[in-house]
Amino acid sequence: MTSKVLIKLIDIGKAYHERGSDKWILKNITFDVKNEEITSIIGPSGCGKTTLLRIMANLETPSKGMLNIYAVASPKNDFLSMVFQDFALIPWLTVYENIEIALDHLDLTKKERAERISNYLEMVGMSGYEDAYISELSRGLKQKVGLARALSVEPTVLLMDEPFSTIDPLSAQALREELVKLWEDPDFPTDSIVLTSHNIEEAVFLSDRVIVLSEKPSTIKGIINIDLPRPRNPKGKAFNEYVDEIYSILVT
Repeated sequence: MTSKVLIKLIDIGKAYHERGSDKWILKNITFDVKNEEITSIIGPSGCGKTTLLRIMANLETPSKGMLNIYAVASPKNDFLSMVFQDFALIPWLTVYENIEIALDHLDLTKKERAERISNYLEMVGMSGYEDAYISELSRGLKQKVGLARALSVEPTVLLMDEPFSTIDPLSAQALREELVKLWEDPDFPTDSIVLTSHNIEEAVFLSDRVIVLSEKPSTIKGIINIDLPRPRNPKGKAFNEYVDEIYSILVT
């Protein structure tokens, strides 16, 4: 299958005006987001990974450069959606209501909304939680709701901002494995996933390609293609060779 570019970033830079001068967070960021690919953006804490993802989501405007989006939307789906690190759920609403809000702008009947909500809750292993309030859920279950909500708009591109960093290690690994299963499901609606991480093993476990950022002002230090079949063995020799390669890029 020929790769198709869904998002193109060209010489992206981001600066904030502070105390009379521009403080650059990102500089000269250029890469493509392609279909049939999971891409991880990895780098030191505070290097601008979240800012870059928010630029891709059109939640922030770059100070320089160009963002071209070729992903396709329709009245019944979005071209992209985002899973937030802090869940961004409304605690006094139910699981069902939190997902339903995300569908308000789409041209769906009440029956179609209900079917989508049921389908994506089942897909992430949350069937039966429709009437639970967000405030009653564990952090791992909240992140599953966030994922179901993001998938419910059937995005061409799914953006995930350090989606597993705020939950316990066992839950995080279970969710990573669940994401891989979803990605390989033929009914999965999304053509491409881009996620940020500071966890090298996570990036190698999930990704087809890892983009390594420097300290801020961040530039791209390297792009590593991960040529390993799924499911991946974190204890395998080839897996750890990729981990070591990315680590070497980060620290040099």
